[in-house]
Amino acid sequence: MDAIKKKMQAMKLEKDNALDRAKHNEQLAKDSNLRAEKAEEEARALQKKIQTIENDLDQTQEQLMQVNAKLEEKEKALQNKPHVNFGVGARARTKKEVKIFSQNAKRPNSDIIDNRIALMTLHSL
Repeated sequence: MDAIKKKMQAMKLEKDNALDRAKHNEQLAKDSNLRAEKAEEEARALQKKIQTIENDLDQTQEQLMQVNAKLEEKEKALQNKPHVNFGVGARARTKKEVKIFSQNAKRPNSDIIDNRIALMTLHSL
C-alpha cells in the first residue's frame, strides 16, 4: 500500500510538472505570436512607406525629365539667337556671367543647371 501511495505521489508530481511545462510553453507561444504580429505590422508599415517613396521618386524623376527638356529647348534657342552687344549693359551681363561661371566650378551639377537658367533669363532681358 505504501508503494502504491508513493507511486501515486510520483505520478501526481509528474503530472503537475507536465502541466507547469505546458502552461509555460503556452505562454511562450502567445508571446511569440504577439512578436510575430508586431513584426508583420511593422513590415506592412515599411512596405507602405516604400511604396510612397517610390511614387515620390517617380514623380520627381518625371519632373526632372520635363525640366531638362525645357532646359535643352532654352539652350538650343539661346544658341540660335545672335548675341547682341549693348555696351555697358552687355558688360554688366558679362560680369554677371563671369561670376556665375566662376561659381560653377565650386558647385554641384544641380546648381550649375540653376545658373544656366539664370543666364538664359539674363540673355532674354
